[in-house]
Amino acid sequence: MSGKARVIKLVKSHTDSATTYEIRVDSKNYLYCTCPAWRFSSGRNKDCKHLRTYRARLQKRPEPFNGEDDGYRLPGSMHHSDLPS
Repeated sequence: MSGKARVIKLVKSHTDSATTYEIRVDSKNYLYCTCPAWRFSSGRNKDCKHLRTYRARLQKRPEPFNGEDDGYRLPGSMHHSDLPS
């Protein structure tokens, strides 16, 4: 992770409804999650179910979605061109 990261998505935990994780992007467009699975994964291509779900939904929906139906929501308004590819 390099530079100052910004939160692009808040994600509710699938196992604890009181817990929310952040999907963040840094200044080099590196995407990461604050969940334990991502933090404790190893290797060059760290991943977690939150990032896989987020990427899959971006593939299906070119415009940002408000997440009312799935527990995902954007912290503020963003255009899809602001998101990493």
